[in-house]
Amino acid sequence: MKRLLKYQFTFFLILLGLSMLPAQDPCYDALRTEGLQFLKQDNYKLSINRFIAARFCLDAPAGDDLDSLVSLAQEKWVAELEDAREQAYEAAREALAAKEIALASKEQAEKATKEAQEYAKQREEQAILTEANRLALLAENEIKSQNYPDALYLAFRASQLSEAHPSPQIKLTFGRAVYHNFTQDVIGQKEAPTAFLALKTKPNLAAIFYNKILLLPTDSSQKVKEPIYPGQQLSNAPIISVVSSPNEGFILTCTEDGSALLWSLEKEQAFLLKGHREDVLGGVFSPAEDKVLTWSRDHTAKLWNTQGGLLATLSGHEGTIYEGHFSPDGAYLLARSSSWAVRLWNQAGQPAAPPLRHSGYIYSSVFSPDGSKIVTASADSTAKIWNLNGQLLLALHPHEDAVKEALFSPRGDRILTRCLDGSLRVWRLDGTLLARLPHAGGYPLGAIFNRAGDKIISFTKAAVMVWNAEGALELSLEEHTGPIISAVWSPDETLILSTSKDGTAKLWDTEGRLLMSIDIRRQNPVPARFSFDGKQLIAISREGKLIQCPIPEVSFQELEQELPYTEEELNRLNREYKIAEYLSTKFVKEEKPEE
Repeated sequence: MKRLLKYQFTFFLILLGLSMLPAQDPCYDALRTEGLQFLKQDNYKLSINRFIAARFCLDAPAGDDLDSLVSLAQEKWVAELEDAREQAYEAAREALAAKEIALASKEQAEKATKEAQEYAKQREEQAILTEANRLALLAENEIKSQNYPDALYLAFRASQLSEAHPSPQIKLTFGRAVYHNFTQDVIGQKEAPTAFLALKTKPNLAAIFYNKILLLPTDSSQKVKEPIYPGQQLSNAPIISVVSSPNEGFILTCTEDGSALLWSLEKEQAFLLKGHREDVLGGVFSPAEDKVLTWSRDHTAKLWNTQGGLLATLSGHEGTIYEGHFSPDGAYLLARSSSWAVRLWNQAGQPAAPPLRHSGYIYSSVFSPDGSKIVTASADSTAKIWNLNGQLLLALHPHEDAVKEALFSPRGDRILTRCLDGSLRVWRLDGTLLARLPHAGGYPLGAIFNRAGDKIISFTKAAVMVWNAEGALELSLEEHTGPIISAVWSPDETLILSTSKDGTAKLWDTEGRLLMSIDIRRQNPVPARFSFDGKQLIAISREGKLIQCPIPEVSFQELEQELPYTEEELNRLNREYKIAEYLSTKFVKEEKPEE
């Protein structure tokens, strides 16, 4: 009952396999017969699953009776829930009657009263949950019928009733209703963006296209700005990467023609950074936003001021540069290249240390939060800690395969390494191994700390996992069916948003309940993101549109304040879906007609 959609998808996969079986074992008749048997046994959930699965059989006849059989099973299921509800009400009334007659003595009466009240309370809670489950089932049916407004009302009422004991299925049903009712196309253009930036400051969104950027206002009634770059300065080459400055005063785009464009959002002025001979693969701003570092396939990194002036060319690498960073105080810069080396410069662009080398390809390099150390990760199965003079302080090993990433905890007291041997490892700075986090479903594709550094999110091809500081697995979220490309915390770290190549982005709470699933672009998917305030989800939809959708909790709070229905509509909904009158006392706000 609680996971109809999940069962539909599961049986679709089963039937996909069945469709490959020899022709002498018909799929349709077998599943329909099983469905009828379960219907006779009053097992409505399995009956509905079999009938739905039979729809996808290759030998399914035209004009079959599966829709009527599904409707019959659903009607019987709803009737069963209503009977259970009536039984719960009757039991509650009996309990209250028992309380009134338990007057043999004061002590016995008090005891009987207490027991009766507790019994009545339990029965009332059971009745409420039964009603909530019934409403959620009705909401799911309305979602299938694309009657999204009614589905929203039913799912909202179900969520209200089960608020004290939230059900995973009711939460997901409400999230589905919110998604179908409130998802908006932010731009409304035919051209599909390739990426986007979610900004803290207005205009809050920047949509990136093949070779342009649109700034999007927070108020959907306002007009979307034209491309932010003047036409004469805009390159026709594809944009490779886009980054905003720490305080979002600037946006930097890097393109395939060897140029980068720096846009001042405050002055609405663009500066062309031209000097690289090949594709500019990325860039980063200094903490003070007064300098920009870009890097390229031409084996160089370049340091610029924010008026477009070239300050220094950082040379010496013998391969493509793939990563660059400023130290937290902006005094040092580092660049990682394909030549198995990381080089360090001071803020004047002069070499500050000998190259930091491994005996294999270097996958990542990063400064510590206090800027005093650097950690690198390599295919030689080690991670190494260096000081700013280029001296090797420590090698973290053993690892049983290439180390794809090494990063400091937010407080800089620990290092997390991500290895192709299928594990994460947490280390002290003295090289002591604190925890090994095994990933049975495949090697971790990414990992991040929370702000306090006491939780870690990791993700694989199959699951998103949450670990505590001691390395114990707290959650394993396994609803995705394809490789996961991103998993992030919400700004308040109460929610988790994951994005997968299966064509979905999924929202979870920290108890592991799935709250919402969003359809996203399957080909070259872009990670979904929270808005700066955590109240909206932003993604590129399956149709290539830039969309935003409120998180379910935001919609729930808004609906509690004011339902978007007239009094006439509310009367119809309550009458049509038989919402119990006495349960309406559980609803927070009295319904009022629209002004």
